[in-house]
Amino acid sequence: MGRKGDISFVITNRLIRYAERRNNLKSVGDHVGEVEIPLGIIEKGIIKDEQEFKLIITDLVQRNNWEGRKLAFTLPSKLAHLYQLYKSKVKDRESLLIVNQWSRDNPSYGKQRDTSSLLVYSYYLHHIQSYTALLNQSKVHAIRADVAPQAVYRLYQERVSYIPSDVLVVYWNKDGLTMTTYYLGQAVYTKHWDMEDKTYLPGLFKKYYTEMLFNQETIAFGQVILSGDVDYLSEVYTEIRENIRSPIYVYGNQFIPTKFMDVIGVSMW
Repeated sequence: MGRKGDISFVITNRLIRYAERRNNLKSVGDHVGEVEIPLGIIEKGIIKDEQEFKLIITDLVQRNNWEGRKLAFTLPSKLAHLYQLYKSKVKDRESLLIVNQWSRDNPSYGKQRDTSSLLVYSYYLHHIQSYTALLNQSKVHAIRADVAPQAVYRLYQERVSYIPSDVLVVYWNKDGLTMTTYYLGQAVYTKHWDMEDKTYLPGLFKKYYTEMLFNQETIAFGQVILSGDVDYLSEVYTEIRENIRSPIYVYGNQFIPTKFMDVIGVSMW
C-alpha cells in the first residue's frame, strides 16, 4: 500500500488524474484532482510530443511541491495486455519485478497448482520505460506501473466484505472503454475499444458487452463494477442494470467523485 506523501497518476490520452496520500490509512485522506492533456500529445496511448508531455508533468509536480516523491502510475488502458508469462523464461530484472509485484497483488496467487506461469495484466516493457523516463525527468521517482482496471478492482476489494468469484469491471472513459473480467481475484480476460462518442446512444453498452462475450463462455457475473469519467455514466448504469442481472458497485461520495476510483486504487498498491 502507498505511504503518506506518495503520489499516483492515471494517465489517459486526454488527462492526468492524480492523488496524493495524506495519511497511511487505506483509501482515506487522498488529495485528488486532474489536469487536461491537449489533443495530439498522446495518441492511442503513445506519447507523440515528449517535450509537451514533460512540461505538463513538470508544472504539475512544481505546483504541488512533489519533487522527489515516489510515484505509482498507469499508462493509457489501450496499452495494457493479458499475457502468459513463464517465470523460468524471465531473464531481465525489470520484467521479474513486474511479475513479483503482480504476484503480491493477486489474492489467488499461491492457491493455484501450477505456479510456473502467471497470467499477467501489464504493459510491454518498452512502453513502461518510455513513460518512466519522462516522468523521472520531471523530478518525481516513478517506481511502479499499474493498470487502471486492476486499480479499480483493488479499491473495490477494500470496500466490500464479500467478493463473488466472477466480477466484471466496466471502465468507461472519454477516450476509451475497457471491460475486464475477474475470476477469484485474477484478471482473466480484457477488451478495449477506442471511444469518440460525446453522447450516449441507447444500446451502446449492450453492443460492446456482446462483443466482449463473443469468445468467452456464458458467465453469470456476481458483481459489476462501474467506473469512468464520461458524462453519461448514469445512462451506462441504467443499461447495465437492464442487461445484466447482477448488483452494480459504483464508488464515490460528495467529496470524491466516481471518476477518481482508478487513481485512489493506484495509491493503495
